[in-house]
Amino acid sequence: MDYWFRKDVYWVKPVTGDLDGQFTAKDYEFTCHYIYDQYPFVPEAGIGCPHLDKFKDIHHIEIIDDFHVRVYMNVQSMWAYLWPTYPLLPKHVWLRAPLAYQEEEYFEVDSDITLPGRIPLNYYVVSGSEDTQIKVRLVNSIEKWLEWGTDFMWKKGDLYIETDSLNGVKIDKVWVYYWRNGDPTGYYPGGLPWQEMLEGCGTHYVISIDPGYHFLCDANRHFFLETPVLGEIDWDWAWVGTTHPRSGYYQVNLYDAVIALQAYGSRGDGIPSQNWFPGADIDAIDVGHVGLYDIVIVNTNYGAKFGIPPS
Repeated sequence: MDYWFRKDVYWVKPVTGDLDGQFTAKDYEFTCHYIYDQYPFVPEAGIGCPHLDKFKDIHHIEIIDDFHVRVYMNVQSMWAYLWPTYPLLPKHVWLRAPLAYQEEEYFEVDSDITLPGRIPLNYYVVSGSEDTQIKVRLVNSIEKWLEWGTDFMWKKGDLYIETDSLNGVKIDKVWVYYWRNGDPTGYYPGGLPWQEMLEGCGTHYVISIDPGYHFLCDANRHFFLETPVLGEIDWDWAWVGTTHPRSGYYQVNLYDAVIALQAYGSRGDGIPSQNWFPGADIDAIDVGHVGLYDIVIVNTNYGAKFGIPPS
């Protein structure tokens, strides 16, 4: 499965909603590794990750570039492309203590491991392609670093060395440097305050949590559908071209104008009217009512295009 990511998706911090970097394929890869290496969810015990089932069938991930990944699965299903897509974790926030720790392990070939083959690490691995290093000593005493994706890779939650020699010389000893999971028994991160951890790239961000775990949120004004003038009403992406990855745009078009007109005069502040459509209520003053000014806003922006294609 190939995923192409939008280039206008950003992480925002809780409480403030400030930008904290761009979402890239490295975040996606890390998310898959981190969730794959959680325990199964046991509600009565309060441990484990409820999202594990979405990721457990991943065989391995190939990063094509910062906005394109290829995911190989152990199953064949038309629905598989939907599974490993939520939640998404910011790597720069989660790849640190106490959520993850750097680890070093040493092996002797033939006594500890047989190559090519799986590396029997002692801990859960959350490293990605740029956070895992393997150094080897050849039988001629020369030391080399292996190359991710060519000499070794992550498969089904484990690291595998794909070769037993370099340039015809056998590997004798192996040092593996990687990041391990800080607490695989649960996905709530290490007792850290939520003000540090609840960073996301969705439509809203958390600004407060009361003792009863009621979340108060505010709109993420950096969310890719909030930046255009009418992001609330236009949700249809117009694709251009047939060769992947394709380009395209959002556009305020006739369909949007008709939807808004159908909702004209409806109210949502109370028992909603039959024709109530929240997306057409874009007048920030007359909230809860689709009035004349809402229709004027839509028609004034008729034909406007926006959106950065995921190419």
